[in-house]
Amino acid sequence: MLPVAKKGAAQFTQTDLAALAVLSLRSFQRRFNRVTGLTSVEYLQQLRIEKARGMLEHSKLPATEIGWRVGYQDGSAFGRVFKKITDLTPGEYRRRFGVASAGKPLTGQGKKIR
Repeated sequence: MLPVAKKGAAQFTQTDLAALAVLSLRSFQRRFNRVTGLTSVEYLQQLRIEKARGMLEHSKLPATEIGWRVGYQDGSAFGRVFKKITDLTPGEYRRRFGVASAGKPLTGQGKKIR
């Protein structure tokens, strides 16, 4: 597993990944794409959205706060990328997959959310 997956995608940029691989940014981008079929930006976005999905499922934090915590500086950018990857808005995702949708309270609350 790449260090970025362990530490958290919000902590890394493409330049950081290139430095970890001891390659120039352009060489890293070409090799990364050749091996994974993804650009390094797409990979980082997928890691960030995966982290956000878990937070939407298990917390009551607002979607914009979750977006910020996973590395997006702009809430609307987070929402666009989230919808592109999951085909759902963050709110739709939470309603469908959040722990509360299974009849259990979300983290930090002793009662169901209605």
